[in-house]
Amino acid sequence: MSKASTVRIDDLTRRVQRLEQLESEREVELQAIKKERQRLKTDLERIQSQTCE
Repeated sequence: MSKASTVRIDDLTRRVQRLEQLESEREVELQAIKKERQRLKTDLERIQSQTCE
């Protein structure tokens, strides 16, 4: 394998690993957002039901 091919493979490998790391971080953030949205939605529904009474 040529040096250029090895360098290219190493570069692509690093980029793939970085994107996988970013994807994992975003997944954690997305779960936190979904949890917060659900909490706020529950609060909103509770408050709305109290005001309707």
